[in-house]
Amino acid sequence: MLSLSGYILLAALQIDGRLDEAHWKTAEKLDGFVQIRPGDNAPPSRETTVLLASDANALYIGIRAIDDPSKVRATVARRDDVLADDYVTLYLDTFDDHRRAYVLIFNPLGIQQDGIYTEGRGIDYSADLVLDSKGVLTEDGYTIEAALPFASIRHRSGADRKWGVHVERRIQHLDEDVSWKPRVRGNANLLAQAGAIGSFHDVASGRMIEVIPGMTVAEDSRDPSVTMKLALASDLVVDATVNPDFAQIEADELVSSANQRFPIFFEEKRPFFLEGIDVFQTPLNAMHTRTVVEPEYATKVSGKRGKTTFAALLADDNASVGVIRLKRDIGTESFLGAIATSRDDNRVAGVDGRFTLDANTTAAFQLVSTFSDRGNGFGFFAQWKRSGRHFSVTFEGEGRTPDYRANLGFTAQTDTNRWSVNTRYDSEPRPHAPLLLSWSAINTVLVQWDWDGRIKYAYVYPRVELNFRRQTKLSVFFYRDYLRLFEEEFGTKFVGEPERSTVFTGTMVTIAAAPSKRVSLSLTVDRAWDTFDYDVPSFTNPGTGRSLSITGRLELQPLDAMRVTLDYARNRFVRYDTGRVAFDEKLYSTQATYQFTSFIFARARVDYESLLSRTRSQFLLGWTPSPGTSLYAGYTDDLERTVFVKASYLVRRAW
Repeated sequence: MLSLSGYILLAALQIDGRLDEAHWKTAEKLDGFVQIRPGDNAPPSRETTVLLASDANALYIGIRAIDDPSKVRATVARRDDVLADDYVTLYLDTFDDHRRAYVLIFNPLGIQQDGIYTEGRGIDYSADLVLDSKGVLTEDGYTIEAALPFASIRHRSGADRKWGVHVERRIQHLDEDVSWKPRVRGNANLLAQAGAIGSFHDVASGRMIEVIPGMTVAEDSRDPSVTMKLALASDLVVDATVNPDFAQIEADELVSSANQRFPIFFEEKRPFFLEGIDVFQTPLNAMHTRTVVEPEYATKVSGKRGKTTFAALLADDNASVGVIRLKRDIGTESFLGAIATSRDDNRVAGVDGRFTLDANTTAAFQLVSTFSDRGNGFGFFAQWKRSGRHFSVTFEGEGRTPDYRANLGFTAQTDTNRWSVNTRYDSEPRPHAPLLLSWSAINTVLVQWDWDGRIKYAYVYPRVELNFRRQTKLSVFFYRDYLRLFEEEFGTKFVGEPERSTVFTGTMVTIAAAPSKRVSLSLTVDRAWDTFDYDVPSFTNPGTGRSLSITGRLELQPLDAMRVTLDYARNRFVRYDTGRVAFDEKLYSTQATYQFTSFIFARARVDYESLLSRTRSQFLLGWTPSPGTSLYAGYTDDLERTVFVKASYLVRRAW
């Protein structure tokens, strides 16, 4: 374990991206990085050094990355949009529990992307931390300097406390990833392979209060709001908001609605709910915060004491809303959890867990009961996953009874049982190959039936993925599906037979490439034959035909501070029985962003939907120096024409 015994005084350290202060000479050094992709813990092509130090208020990070500066990909990007550049990633497991870690990502100019990593779920980039960082290009690469206030994170401190730490670096022009600690291919737990830093006996108590007053001014409204955070300790936080303005600054991206049978899932974007959102997440989505639309007030408490993580949410959203979540650590890497929700006449209670059986094998489950005036329901999730150096296999099942209702969750479909097995073979990487670096062969077999035992859906889905140099990937997919429809599913009578079925075949090709920092592109073409048209919106005569789906994106960066994105999507269906086009939907989106600095930007976006013959435009000028402090001025005609100004300011004090 590395000991952060050397102190840096915040007043004496200027965060300018240059590691020339004397303080860095006594900082702890993380070096000896190894190449983990495409090589396997092999010597890296470029050297990387990370420096760590602390005082009572913050953790300080210094990064020195050796490279040819003319080949380093570094742009003036918006926050949380740096993964097309070179970058360095730090994982901070602040409770050293091998289950959850803060993720800090910096591009060579020090622009940040942050999130929460949870074992078994990956990284959720919705979290935003208050931290200061800068980076500069040098004659031999780049350097980064950052200060992370301890008040920005939940953690455990004390003379005998340690944090897990892991560091990786992405070198884009070499298609190379390097790691501070060697990585074992196929190991099921990333954080168990991390190093450690400590101790934190002189860290501030963590007691802190934040107040974020805000105001949204539109053409015919003035909406003040206030959000508060009270940290009773470094691992116990209370959040509250009164008269919150939960309108999003930007509308959701266009999503095709043609031939959709089930609801579409949209991610949470509102800051109040993003705080600690990972605690509420479960496999069956028993709690989805976007179901809380316009509460007059909301409050939540979250924290971790000993081996128990807990969170609770209360809100008034035209009805009383309540959620309680508990998770108990078991052993070194496993947990058991419980969740309960309440809204209107709907009650939900469930248990879940994830278990690390050995270094390569995990198992997870969730059982949920729902209670409402419309009846009581039950849902389940089960997963067993075995990862290996070359071969991996996953068995997974999920189901919900016909009367399953979770008013605070997201449910795409009820009356279903779905089981699948996914197998994957990854080739041995060839780090010195001139063209093809690696390939993977994957196959998924799935069967789905209702609670009356009727098979409704099944497929076989083999595919091959090829990874080339210059960040180019080619994937080829084939599928053969069986689909069965019953008229009671649609709440109407079919014309003719009350039941329909088909066996349809399809192929899909996807290519993605980012040959330089100036341009990247992706294209997917999907063709299917004998698939169903659901006859939206009447659902009276589902029929078979051939479909074509195309999605494409072109990203251009004519200047380091400017990005232009062009998106195109098309969904077309021709029915066999009539020979006519059932629908031919086209979606076009254009977005241009100019970053004057890392936190001042101007953005314009125009969307067009062919089926509605509707054009939607948005214009936004923003100043976002840190999470909680922001000023936006914009125009949108998403639902109606609106000119708005939205401002908030973060006040933070220790106590």
